[in-house]
Amino acid sequence: MSRKISKLGIIIPILAIVLVSFFILGASPPGIIDSGDCGDDLTWVLTDDYVMTISGTGPMYDYEFTGNYEPVNAPPWYVYSSNYIVGLEIENGVTTVGDGAFVNCMYALKSVTIPNSVTNIGSAAFALCTRLESINIPDRVEKIGNRAFELCMSLESITIPNSVTTIGSAAFIDCHNLKSVAFGEYSQLTEIGYSAFSACNSLESITIPESVTTIGDGVFRNSGLLSIKIPDSVTTIGTLAFSGSGLKSATFSENSQLIKIGYEAFMDCRNLTSVTFGENSQLTEIGTGAFFRCDSLESIVIPDSVAIIGRGAFSS
Repeated sequence: MSRKISKLGIIIPILAIVLVSFFILGASPPGIIDSGDCGDDLTWVLTDDYVMTISGTGPMYDYEFTGNYEPVNAPPWYVYSSNYIVGLEIENGVTTVGDGAFVNCMYALKSVTIPNSVTNIGSAAFALCTRLESINIPDRVEKIGNRAFELCMSLESITIPNSVTTIGSAAFIDCHNLKSVAFGEYSQLTEIGYSAFSACNSLESITIPESVTTIGDGVFRNSGLLSIKIPDSVTTIGTLAFSGSGLKSATFSENSQLIKIGYEAFMDCRNLTSVTFGENSQLTEIGTGAFFRCDSLESIVIPDSVAIIGRGAFSS
């Protein structure tokens, strides 16, 4: 006796086979595009989903570029940096992000995961990562190297953990969309290096931790800052520290330990209308051109402790 087999009876088993095959294949790990060593006990792997993973233990090798970021001793994945690395996962056990490690991941890299084992982010580690939108800096990092995040123009916020003691020179220079910089409640930061936040045009406010003693040369030059309060702990404000910024007011804490305002520190702050010194100010010197071309500053009360006012300090 013959049986009729409906089309549906044929299609269902075939569909089941296709679905099973799909899920089996979908569960397969991504293929490896390239791999190698990046530390004595570290390896790197780039898979065909264009995610790079660094694993192992210990420090990453440092790599070298010229001042204009021409490669001298480039990382082995540099050929993929500009267009292909979309994600970066650094696994627990890695202790440093090497100098120049991810320079010029310009068009693809958007997110980075850094583990708590990392204690140092090297110089120019992520410079020119123009599409990098987010990055976590773990609680054990002690130093953010020079030019570490230079020209990370898509980065909008960054949290500096308590453990960081030094922000290197030009660390966040030209991060034009950086709007928020937050510090831990118990920050150990002592030094903000030369031009660290220079030309951060969208950065309108920042709270400098009470632990900071030095605001280096050009730190907030040409930034979008609208107001600043200098904590008691700061003893030095460097040359051009706030020059050309959008500052409207600058306030020095009641028991300010500041001794000197550097050369042209507030020059060309054309919207600056208010500068307030604390009653117990220890300021002794206002440097040459310190408030040069601060056209909106109509009056200022100079502390009795000031012994030296440099040439053209308040000239227009």
